[in-house]
Parts: sequence; structure tokens; C-alpha cells
Amino acid sequence: MLSWAACDEILSVFTRLHVLILKNLGMKVLPGSIGDLKSLRYLDLSRNNFNKLPICIGELLHLQTLQLSHCLKLKELPDDVNYFASLRHLEVDECTNLMHMPSALRKLTWLRSLPHFVTSKRNSLGELIDLNERFKLKGSRPESAFLKEKQHLEGLTLRWNHDDNDDQDEIMLKQLEPHQNLKRLSIIGYQGNQFPGWLSSLNNLVEISLYKCSKCQSLSTLNHVLVNLEKLTLMSLDSLEFIKDNGSEDLRLKQVQISDCPKLTSWWKNPETHNTTVFTAISELVVEYCPKLVSLPLFPMLDYRLVLESFNMKLLLNTLRHNSTGPDPSLSKLNHLTMINADEKQYQREEKMLKNLTSLSSLDIKNCKALKFIKGWKHLNSLEILHITNCTDIDLPNDEWEGLKNLSNLIIEDMSDLKSLPEGIKHLTNLDNLEIRSCPNLEVVPKEVGEGLNDFTFIVIDDCPKIASLPESLINNFIGLKIGNCPLLEPWNKSRPKLPLQASDIQEEQNLTSPDSNKTSNEIQNVIPPTNSRPQCNYCGTFASLY
Repeated sequence: MLSWAACDEILSVFTRLHVLILKNLGMKVLPGSIGDLKSLRYLDLSRNNFNKLPICIGELLHLQTLQLSHCLKLKELPDDVNYFASLRHLEVDECTNLMHMPSALRKLTWLRSLPHFVTSKRNSLGELIDLNERFKLKGSRPESAFLKEKQHLEGLTLRWNHDDNDDQDEIMLKQLEPHQNLKRLSIIGYQGNQFPGWLSSLNNLVEISLYKCSKCQSLSTLNHVLVNLEKLTLMSLDSLEFIKDNGSEDLRLKQVQISDCPKLTSWWKNPETHNTTVFTAISELVVEYCPKLVSLPLFPMLDYRLVLESFNMKLLLNTLRHNSTGPDPSLSKLNHLTMINADEKQYQREEKMLKNLTSLSSLDIKNCKALKFIKGWKHLNSLEILHITNCTDIDLPNDEWEGLKNLSNLIIEDMSDLKSLPEGIKHLTNLDNLEIRSCPNLEVVPKEVGEGLNDFTFIVIDDCPKIASLPESLINNFIGLKIGNCPLLEPWNKSRPKLPLQASDIQEEQNLTSPDSNKTSNEIQNVIPPTNSRPQCNYCGTFASLY
């Protein structure tokens, strides 16, 4: 924390500063000497504990940017801000206790960005015609905000806090119509049953985000806007049942996130008639906590990231079955796939779900306790990272590992029913990192596991209490072996031949001091790692030196 006196002393020396950043210093009061920095252009006071700012800050005639974001205790700004003759950017984002804006704000004709504005009886946006970039509006008097005149405004966030239990949201939002040049719109905490008609007229809109609009049942007013959208985010829409009335046109959306919409069943009101609609340009799709959602536009060209959490498997299977035999099968360009808490009721054992994913570089499967069979591992020729967590019944057949020639990172953890590691791991000749964690019933590590791995594989075995020994093939030739919380391995660990330092991990040896001083220089040299190795020394509380 920077004290008032220390800050005052510093500012009194550097009076010709152009840029001053006093960010996240826990400051409660600014010294008056800040008004002497007549050349200051940029001032960042964000994430501090001010209740208010000194009046002298308005004397900074050349200040162009004032950054006050996340000053959570800030309640008011200097009322006489008309001295800010050059101010272009006033950042008060997430100043949640700010009660009103300065009444003289309209005189700041150079102001170009004002990301957060609190409406009240004493201020108006009417004269801030040249606002552009992004903008957030908070308050209860929309009639004073002439947003439709702000032709340079590109981003707008409208937030309702509902501290006063206001039930006039639909009337308010109708009066907050922005200019048609708007490109990005976020609506947060809106409690109306439907959205106003002006939404459908925003033909330049490329991004829309709706958060916690809990009474909205459909987004039919977005019908015309969806065609040109590039990014759509829907989160915590408790009553949403469908997104679009009808229409089967393909969509240009690049990023789609749909999270926590428990009643959402389909993209369309009548899903059975639109099962061929496709996201033609989509790069990233996230669907989370939408257990009833079974009908979505197909996404065969998805190329970057797919995240499915607490979802119905139909969403994935319908896309995989579409164009599964053509020159560019569905999802053949996908790079990253994450599946969390999958329901396998719609998944047939004989279906090779992964066979199309020939470009996949990372696969993360978590908490899929009901998922028992996933076929097609051997087709994942590009896979580099495989992470399987808490999938108690999942089958890991030995014959499916042979195709994973490029896998470099394998993590298996929280697998309570796993008793033996798959022998097929021996095919992972490019593996750099193997981690086996929290597998309470794992007893056997087959000797074949270590036979095919390269000499530079780093191996971690942690919290596997039933493993009593490891095969020699796993320990003799590797750059690193780390064992923790495996009590049955302790006697074996103490009796096994000591490895050179570069092939071992020094861990939790609280009384380690120095090697025997009587060793010869040649003997000492034998335990010193080569310069290109990376020894580890963790939790060695009293370690002094190696000599």
C-alpha cells in the first residue's frame, strides 16, 4: 500500500510527467500535489479505494485519459470537470457505487469513449454526440439518454441491478434504442418478457451478449440480426425455450456460447423442419448446462474449439453423422474438444464417434461417469494432449492406442475403477509427459507400458495407494520420475538403485544438507547433471548446497 506522504513526495519531484500509473495500490486519498502535473496526458488510478477524487484533479488541462476502473468505493467524481478541456477517454467501468455523473459532463466535447454512464436527474447524454467505441449505461432515467443520436458509438452495455425492484424494464429498454451503426450490444439483468423491435433493425450488429435475462422465453426479435452476427453469447436465460422462430438459412456466426439455459430445447420453435441448417463459418462453440437442448444448427466446419458440458449427446452425434463419408467429414478440422458430464443415452457402443476428428490436437474428457465406450481413438493421428478425469466406467481398449503417434501429454486422474493401465500406452513413442493421479484402485502398471516410451518422458504417479511396484522398463531410462502419496511404493523406492540426479526428483527431504565431503571429485562429478538437463528440487527445507 502506498502512503499519502510517499505519493506526495514522489509527485513533487516528477512534475513534468506525461504518464502516471498508480494502479492497485490500496490508496484512499490522493495528494493535492497531483494537480501540479500540468503536462499529464494519461492517469491510471484504477483498483484503488477512493471515495472521491480531489477537486484539483480537474486542473489537469492536458489530460486525455482518466482511468478509474474497478474503484469499487468511488461514489462521485469532481462536479466541475469542465476544466478537463482535453479529456477524450473517461474509464469508470465496474465503479459499482458511483451514484451519478458530473453535471458538467456535457461540456466535454472532446470526449470519445465513456464505457460506463450512470443516469440520474442531474445529467444527460444529449450533448455527447461524438461518443464512440464501447459504452455502458446504468440507472433509471433512459429518457435522458439520446442513444439514437450517437452515430459513432460502436459498443453498448445496458445493465439492470434491480436494487429497487423496478418492473418497468420493457418500457426502459424500448426508450434506449441506439443508432443503427452499433456493432456490439450487451444486455445484463433485463427482466422483461420480450425484447423491443429496434433489435431487429440493427443491421450492422456483429456481436450480441445477453446475461441473466431470466423472463425471456424466445429471441424472435433477433431473427433478422442473426444472419449477420459473428458472435452470440447467451448466459443464464432461465426461461428461454427457443432462439429463432423459423427459417433455414445458414449462419455466419464465428463464436457461439450458450450457458445455463435450463429450458432451452431447440434453436428453432419447430426443430423438426430445420435439421439441415449449418453454421458455415463457426470457429468456436460452447454449450454448457443446457440439458434439454437437443436441436442446434449443424457445425461440421467447426475448426478451433468445441466445449460441451452437462449436455445431451445428440448435439454432437447429429453433427458427426452429417457428411461422415465425404472428402471433408464433419469436425475433421476441429483442434480442441472438451466434454464434461456427458450423457451417453443417445450414444451407441458400435459408433466410432472419434473417427472424423483427424485434426484434433487436444481432447479433454471430464466427469463423464455414465460414458463407457468411446470408439475411434486410433483415428486421432494429430492428437498431442489427452486428459481423462473422473470417468469411472470408461473403457480404454489396448488396440485403440496404436494410432496416437503424436501424443506428447497424457493425464489420467480420478479414475476410481481403473485397476490396470492399458498396455496400449507402449505405442505412445512421442510421449513427453505421463501423469497418473488419484486412481485409488490402480494396482498394475504393465511392463509393456515403459517399453515403447522415449527416454525423455517425465512420469508422475501420485495418490495411487494400491500400486506396490513399477516395472524396470518404466524407471531405468527416463529423465524424470516423481512418486507421491503411494505408501506401498515406499519400500521399493528405498531399495531401488539410485538414479543420476538428472533422472530423479528430489522431493520433501527436509533434512537434506550436502553430499559427503569425502567424495572424490570424480564421484561428485558423477552425480552432477549435464548442463542441458533440468533437475528439480522441491520442498527441501534445510538444503544447503551440493558440495
